[in-house]
Amino acid sequence: MIAFILTGLVLYYRNLDDVTGGEPFNYGFSFALCILGMCFAALVDIILIYDLLMTKKNTESRVGVEKK
Repeated sequence: MIAFILTGLVLYYRNLDDVTGGEPFNYGFSFALCILGMCFAALVDIILIYDLLMTKKNTESRVGVEKK
């Protein structure tokens, strides 16, 4: 997913004059890095939510409390 977004941004940046009609609209690769950071943060969130849901299935206490 991230590769497709970055490929699209690079192609957009290289064809900037065709897309914007020569208007001054030049974010450069810093915009691509910002998008990459947001995608990475979303991926980390998905992994953390998945891990949270998987630990809910394990109801055994992880604290060393002895059962009677």
